[in-house]
Amino acid sequence: MPIRVDDEGFLRGFWPEESENGTPASEILDLRFSAAWFRYCGFSDHDGFEAGADQDTYLRAAPDPPYDWQADELSPGDRLHVDSFEDYESWGNGIGTADLGKPAMATWRSRGSSPPFGVQVVRRPRVSELRSSDDWLFATTDLDFVAWAPLCPNDCATTAFKGSEASEEVGGGDLAYCPRHESLFDPFDVAEGTVDQ
Repeated sequence: MPIRVDDEGFLRGFWPEESENGTPASEILDLRFSAAWFRYCGFSDHDGFEAGADQDTYLRAAPDPPYDWQADELSPGDRLHVDSFEDYESWGNGIGTADLGKPAMATWRSRGSSPPFGVQVVRRPRVSELRSSDDWLFATTDLDFVAWAPLCPNDCATTAFKGSEASEEVGGGDLAYCPRHESLFDPFDVAEGTVDQ
């Protein structure tokens, strides 16, 4: 998911411009970026993705996050800010290896929408390394942040990076883990591809 940090340090998801036919679409590098990217797993009719929807693009703290730091520091709906991730190079929660990055769960384009569209956000030192060698990441990330829709492609359950102790039982303490079928995903192994909509 393309992500930006604004001049005040708040995190925003990049939203495509409205095209001539009223469909939100933009070009990122040579790839057509559109609202269709997010219309899956029950979000095909999500009103936050409609053309002209009265939504901002800030990433906001999700309710009931799996991270104690987030539950202690942020209320649901608070905008995520870089200051909350200052300790990202040393953060750990006892799951997997410490210092691999600091995660949060957020919602995007979902104020007043049900269900909210969830986003996993991680600030991780490795993003800078990946960013320097990957044009897509260079064009879509800021300040070591990376974000994605944390929905398992198997049956759309919500996954989480370092969000469940159960992930360690299947060797996935440092990966995104789906609790439904114990699937594991490496969110920093970037694969590029498109699906015709």
